[in-house]
Amino acid sequence: MNIKVRRSFLRSPSMSYMVRPFGTKYAKLDQHTTAWTIQNAYKHLEDAHTFLVEHAHPVLGSAARVAPDGQWGTNVKRIPISFPRTDLRLLENDHIEHNFVEVINMCATIERMLDALLWAQQTGFSEHLVWICHPTASSNAEARLQGEPDNDLVLISRNNDGMAAHFEVSDVSGNRDGNDKERKDLESLKVLLEGEKGPNALNKDWPNAHMFLVVAAKFGHSICERTRRMWRIGNPPHCTYHPHDTQSNGESKTLIVEIVDGKIGRSDIKCSFKCCRANNDDADQVCQPS
Repeated sequence: MNIKVRRSFLRSPSMSYMVRPFGTKYAKLDQHTTAWTIQNAYKHLEDAHTFLVEHAHPVLGSAARVAPDGQWGTNVKRIPISFPRTDLRLLENDHIEHNFVEVINMCATIERMLDALLWAQQTGFSEHLVWICHPTASSNAEARLQGEPDNDLVLISRNNDGMAAHFEVSDVSGNRDGNDKERKDLESLKVLLEGEKGPNALNKDWPNAHMFLVVAAKFGHSICERTRRMWRIGNPPHCTYHPHDTQSNGESKTLIVEIVDGKIGRSDIKCSFKCCRANNDDADQVCQPS
């Protein structure tokens, strides 16, 4: 997969974010020399998550002491968390402060991202490189409009001999999609066309990549069961969903939903998880490790 990057979209991965974007895309701007393998990405992102949790967890005590008055929600939401300077790879910054709820949301999204990276190591993507990873910020929609591969996580083949893998990552709580996150993420993956309605929204030029939604397990089960969405009806449907569990035992917190062209069917990603929908038509069953 040959990728050309317009310099206008090669943004510096400086500390405009709590956990900065990283990946091979930023190699020329990066002051460190890092081979952004999935394994390295997981290690550095896990270190950043540990740092956030270590400094945020003690603040739970402060939250418990907030007076239960008419401003309780506002006051708890804005409890400040002060982070010291650190030399961690993805958190190079001076003293910085974020509010309590922001940090909780960051940690939850990073946890979904870590699950995606760990899962990718157990599939045919294990030798891919991380092209771009946006741990705590939205991907670059402007870059996508210019034809660049930019989603929350993009993995590319090391030797340009395989398809890329694109992931949109979110942490919607519960099973309701009040903000239409499912549709928006499918638009980001170019499965649907942004701004179009009805059948016109179905992108006939199917992306040349493997595509995934990385979501909280409860929300993931919910969207997999919604088979009457416009893009999932018809014979064949525009796309089908193939859910992958991310833990071999215990309760899975994250579900990875593979989005597949309904006209072609599931392609082989050499996954170590046996995907039920690769073998039968039970849309509600979730695959388990083989």
